Amino acid sequence: MILLKDKIKISVFILMMMSFLGYTQQENTVKRYYVKFASEDVAPKFVKEGEKFTYIGDDKEEEAFFAKYDIHNFEQVYPTSRRINLRNAFFLETSSQDLVSELMKAYPTKYRVIEDLTDEKMELNNNPYFPNDYVVSPVRIPFDLSTFDRKELEYIGAPKAWGITNSLNNTITIGLSDAKVDDQDPDLAGKVSFLPNGYSYGNLTPDCDNGFSTHGTGVGAIAAAQGDNGYGTVGVCYDCDILAANAFSYGHLLTLAQSGVKVINMSWGGTSSLPPDQYIQSSQHRQDIQESINEIVEDYGVVLVASGGNNLNFNANGYFPLYNYPASFDNVISVSGVNHWYDMDNPHEVTAIPGTTNQSYLWRIEDSVSQLVLDDGINEPQGVYTNYWNPNGSGILTLNDQIDILAPGYQVHLYATHIYNCPVDHNNDGQLNYLLEGKYGNATSPAAPYVTGTVALMFMVNECLTPKEVENILKLTAKDIENTHLNAPFYGLIGSGKLETGNAVEFVDEMQKYDGLAVIKNHRFHRYDFNLDKFNNDLLIENVQFEENTTVDFTARNSIELTEGTSLKPGANGYVILNTDTTINDICVPSNVSTSASSSETSRNTSSELESELILYPNPTRDIVQLQLVSQNDKIASVEIYNIHGHLISEVTALENNSLNISAFKKGIYLIKVHTVNKNSFTEKVIKM
Repeated sequence: MILLKDKIKISVFILMMMSFLGYTQQENTVKRYYVKFASEDVAPKFVKEGEKFTYIGDDKEEEAFFAKYDIHNFEQVYPTSRRINLRNAFFLETSSQDLVSELMKAYPTKYRVIEDLTDEKMELNNNPYFPNDYVVSPVRIPFDLSTFDRKELEYIGAPKAWGITNSLNNTITIGLSDAKVDDQDPDLAGKVSFLPNGYSYGNLTPDCDNGFSTHGTGVGAIAAAQGDNGYGTVGVCYDCDILAANAFSYGHLLTLAQSGVKVINMSWGGTSSLPPDQYIQSSQHRQDIQESINEIVEDYGVVLVASGGNNLNFNANGYFPLYNYPASFDNVISVSGVNHWYDMDNPHEVTAIPGTTNQSYLWRIEDSVSQLVLDDGINEPQGVYTNYWNPNGSGILTLNDQIDILAPGYQVHLYATHIYNCPVDHNNDGQLNYLLEGKYGNATSPAAPYVTGTVALMFMVNECLTPKEVENILKLTAKDIENTHLNAPFYGLIGSGKLETGNAVEFVDEMQKYDGLAVIKNHRFHRYDFNLDKFNNDLLIENVQFEENTTVDFTARNSIELTEGTSLKPGANGYVILNTDTTINDICVPSNVSTSASSSETSRNTSSELESELILYPNPTRDIVQLQLVSQNDKIASVEIYNIHGHLISEVTALENNSLNISAFKKGIYLIKVHTVNKNSFTEKVIKM
């Protein structure tokens, strides 16, 4: 179905380094269970005494029962959830092997669900602006420790994004569910806080041989290492703050969301051969995880980003399905890796790989999801999954139909090697293996925070974006590398393409400008659901094909233009709706520009909201705007003027006749915040013509 309305103009994305990955559980005698009750009120009550938990409830029968067993942990999984179905879930850990069976005999109706989790393992997986700690060298020097080449930031267009966000006075807090985060490192000092009762790695000393002591620092640095401080390196959102919590806890994810973070990074997970529909339905625990994720996204508007996995899912016979969780849950953006080091004009050639014939390969070609590319004709190179490195692996990061986007995941900088002087000769054999060693590494743990940092930059421009809008924009602005000969063996497994940070941030900026032009270009989509209805001006769709199972519903205030090369050919399960609506006047009121004296929440003002206590007229205006309070018992004391990003650009303390002259401002949307004599504050928007 194709529906065009109004002014639619048609013209002619395995553990390689312990710095990035680790396993948490080891064989021991303590077993872990997921327990659900009919109500949280009937759950037994325990208190920790030494290394064990003692029953302290009022039921004498229960007291006598639990006195026979060793309880090592009993805790509510989602204590802060507003959903009753999640609040009745608990973790139980015991070394008493017959406790569970005896529980079910003694209390068959009280314990609704008891699932054994012991064997479930998780792993830690405009004008451009250039900060003074941003380094890009034209020559790749893999084992030089003096600098860290950040070509991958250029590859995703980060400087372009910084040109837009650098002047914004808006700090976004990133939630980081991970291991140790070193808040004393100069690149992270002053910007890291820790979730109360939710972070337990503080006493770990950084150790190059212990991934739990460095992993969170490395991931956090990619997302938010401070820029322009003349030290170390720079993060994608270098002015962002971090709120850190323990990895592997879905309950802590919910608490992070309730603490006000806008996006949460999860560079960890567990692997299964089951696709999401089967995986989720296979246990009550997994169903509840999905519901907790839905609560985070739907009730708190927080974006979840996770690493897609490091486990090879190709062999000599081709692809076999493997999925990483939480990445493959619904409402989570799943990130895998892409190469960025060499381009086809300046390739690095590998002529002999252990375990293969002396066939010539190209190594780490940008936009390839395979580390090696067949050099069978420079015009049509193709990535390979042949076993070239050892009998069981080709070094490709996990790919599947749940991957949403790709970010740099091969030869990205190992921050621990940089700041802790970790050895690059990991085997300590005096020789550096170019596939496995050095100051750069391969994994999806570092790939995810490139996306997380990008999302934070998008929120800097518009705090009111919904998680679905964020995901839509990331996919629509990604570079299409799926429909290429280079990645032909991986069609349908690499998401929407390669992360384009600069394009995504620019799209958000243009989408909300009164005279903006948001652009979608050079992409073929055969799946995904796109719904964006808040373009304040124009949308241009250039050389884009919406086909097969793609659904599209776009609404712009002024126009939507389709240029040559664009085709709308949805299949039976797809549709395209393009519409214009002149009443669109979308504006985000940032959290630092309250709509009332007591308000601190971010809100989106639309024409359907209640009438304000402040009236502006004429609106739109070219020069003078008159300010009037509805209440006759109050007077205007001062006025603050903010741009659409929430950045204060002017302040007036003496207002003559309640008239405000904005003739010197560029045309666009501005926020007028009025402070009154009676200590009230009101905010309204004005359109400058």
